Amino acid sequence: MQRIPVLTLALSMSLALLTSCSSAPKNQEEMKVVEPVAVSNYRKGFVDWTGAEAIPLTFEDEMQFHEGLAAVRQNGKWGFIDQTGKVVIQPAWLRVTNFSEGMAGCLNEYGKWGFLDKNGKVVIEPKYVMIKEFSEDLCPVKIGDKWGFIDKQGAEAIGFQYKDALPFKESVAAIELPDRDVWGFIDKKGNKTIEPIYLKAQSFSEGFGAVYLKGAWAYINKDGKTITDFNFEDVRPFVQGVGEARMAGKVSLVDQSGNVLEKTSLEAPSLFSEGLAPIQEGSKWGYVDKTGSNMIKAKFEEADKFNEGRALVKIHMRYGFIDKSGHYVVKPHYDWAMPYSEKMAPVGELIK
Repeated sequence: MQRIPVLTLALSMSLALLTSCSSAPKNQEEMKVVEPVAVSNYRKGFVDWTGAEAIPLTFEDEMQFHEGLAAVRQNGKWGFIDQTGKVVIQPAWLRVTNFSEGMAGCLNEYGKWGFLDKNGKVVIEPKYVMIKEFSEDLCPVKIGDKWGFIDKQGAEAIGFQYKDALPFKESVAAIELPDRDVWGFIDKKGNKTIEPIYLKAQSFSEGFGAVYLKGAWAYINKDGKTITDFNFEDVRPFVQGVGEARMAGKVSLVDQSGNVLEKTSLEAPSLFSEGLAPIQEGSKWGYVDKTGSNMIKAKFEEADKFNEGRALVKIHMRYGFIDKSGHYVVKPHYDWAMPYSEKMAPVGELIK
């Protein structure tokens, strides 16, 4: 769970989840992947928005719901269930990703990744070493030591020529060249829109991206022009018209003109969710509103941000969920839990 200290933001880069599907290889001499047997110490299921245990705790592992389906593991293999708990895609894969734009990655027994649709049909045959998620109808995939992009039919949209690549956001994607280990940006035809000269890069959000050079970050626009100097130790994407950047250990807000605003970090968009923010008082956590007023008393050992009107909290070494008034929707008696997504939350108990 994310923890956000008083007047301090933990800035972090989001990493794409990598996975892989099931189909016999064309090369029959290809060796099967030998993976250790996954041993689960939990029984996992789901609670609904009312707090009722809607899907019994019968799974070895599980992920959140995305696009109406949740990945679950049974007998060491992954499949998918719907919100009634019905298995709609039989557990048959070593690993899977969440669905994104109707496509989920799946890893077969030969260590190759492909994609399946919501009917469980393999629509892109497994042949990739690594994959990321579909975004704006394209997906970064890796063959050998090079990344490229494919469309939803599995056709090569942009050739395999990059050391690394991020999913498309706002019609551009960050890519890393293999020969110089530098990052730039391309459009959906593979044309360079921002010359690769940077040591790191972040995807665009609200018209602005971030690049790293000479030991510091700066924000850039779609023309590749920096709107700030390279002053920042870390940065977050623009949200609600501002970016969040850390400089000399202090979090500042940056507007779309590159101005550093004279505001406290309590006004940072990433800190708040649905009008409330978790905040630490001593060793306990509670919630404040945007004026800094205490809205929910600090009594929790851990406190996550609100999502869909519910927040995941930990007290007395157990997890539960509260509403915005601080009342328990799910009393804290679970040993494991994840935040709500699509009105359902994963929960689990240790096998004793």
